[in-house]
Amino acid sequence: SLKETGSLERVLLRKFEEEVEEKEIKMGKQEQLRFDLIIVSRFHNKELLPDIGRTLAPGGYLLYHTFMMECARPVKEELKLKPGYLSSLASRNEGPWGGLDLEVIRDDVGTIPGTAGKVGGEKRIFSYFVARKKKDR
Repeated sequence: SLKETGSLERVLLRKFEEEVEEKEIKMGKQEQLRFDLIIVSRFHNKELLPDIGRTLAPGGYLLYHTFMMECARPVKEELKLKPGYLSSLASRNEGPWGGLDLEVIRDDVGTIPGTAGKVGGEKRIFSYFVARKKKDR
């Protein structure tokens, strides 16, 4: 939940939500704010998955790069991904991305060497996920 997220993340999320709401109000309820590119980096909050799907424009790209379960940090498991999780969401007809018609371009796991003094020096394991929302026909 957002309460468990760090204070900076809470502020950024609140600011983003306010901006989206303000722009959607100005545009009118008939239209939704759409993005051609959404980048999620080193952050995973399941509560935002429906919003990500809703605001991704037809033909738009989603780049998702965050911690995997095997990574020592962050400690909270809800902030990390299991291998194949995002691909499984993209292929379902239900759930947060249900019916979005996402084409998975890349779904890999990679490692980044740890930095001594930071994160205990252990390697960090990340997702590398790229998908494209198919254009409306």
